[in-house]
Amino acid sequence: MLIKYKFIDYKNYNFDLKNNIHIHDIIKQYIEENYKTFITETIIYTNIYEIIDNINNPLTRIPIYLNSDLLILPNICIYKGINSFEQNNINLSSKIRNNVIINLINNISLLKKHTHNKRILLGIGGEYYVYQCLLYNLNIYDKYIGITNNIDIYNDCNFNFQRIIKNKHNYTSYYIKSYNDLSFVNSDTLNQTDNFDTQIEDMKTQLNDENIIIDIIINLAKLNINVINFINSNITKINTLIIISCKQKDFNNKIKKFNTYIQNNIKYSSFIDESSKQIVSVHSIILNNVE
Repeated sequence: MLIKYKFIDYKNYNFDLKNNIHIHDIIKQYIEENYKTFITETIIYTNIYEIIDNINNPLTRIPIYLNSDLLILPNICIYKGINSFEQNNINLSSKIRNNVIINLINNISLLKKHTHNKRILLGIGGEYYVYQCLLYNLNIYDKYIGITNNIDIYNDCNFNFQRIIKNKHNYTSYYIKSYNDLSFVNSDTLNQTDNFDTQIEDMKTQLNDENIIIDIIINLAKLNINVINFINSNITKINTLIIISCKQKDFNNKIKKFNTYIQNNIKYSSFIDESSKQIVSVHSIILNNVE
C-alpha cells in the first residue's frame, strides 16, 4: 500500500492525510529521526515497509506487497512509482481487488465453450496491470492488454509485466494521449493528420479480431464517453465487464449511455471506509449471452 503524507507540523504529528489514514508507527519513528530536515508540506511516501520522501528521484519504485485473501492466488510484490495511481484506501483496497477477481473467475466458469476463441483480459485506467499480474499464474487468459492515458501507470505496467508475465507476446500496454483515441478502435481508417500514435492501429487490430472473448476492468475517476461507446460497440465479444467507481454520481449519470441490457442488469457491491466515509463501488455484469 503506497500512502502519501504531507508533513505540516512536528509537534503534533500534524499531517494532511488522504482518506484520514492513521499515522503508522514507522512514520512516527521516521519523523523523530528526520524532522529537522523537513519543511512545511514535505511529502512523505510509505508502503509501511519502506519510506521515500520527495528529495528522492520521482522515478524511484518501491514494492507494494499484495497479500490476497484468496487461496488460489499467489502473494506477489508489485513495484510502483511514487507518482503512479494505486487503489490507495488501506481499508478498502484488498476488498475491492478480491471482489473484482472473484467476479472474473466466477464469470469465466460460466462462459460457454468457445474453444476457438482467444481470451483477453483488458484493463482501462487505474491499476489494471495489478489484476493481470495476480491472475497470470491461473492461466485463464491468452493475452493481457492495458490502456491508460497516464504515463506513470504505463511505465509501471511495463516494468511489472516484464517481471511477472515472462512471455512478452502475452501482454501489450498502450499509452494513449486521451481516451478519445478509443473512438478509433472500431473505425476502418485513421485520420493521420491528427498525429495519433501508430500503436492505435495495432490496438484496433487486436481488439477487432472476431475470434476473441474479452473480460474488461475499468477504473477511471470519471467514465469517458468513448470508453462507453467502445463497450457498446463490442458487447458481443465481452464476457465480463467490471467498473470500479469512486464517484457514484458520475457513474449514475453515465450508466444511462450504456447498452440497455447493461443498464438493466449490472450489479454492484459497495465498500465503505467508516473512518473517512469514502465509498467505492464495484459494478459487474456478465455479457456472454448478449447478442
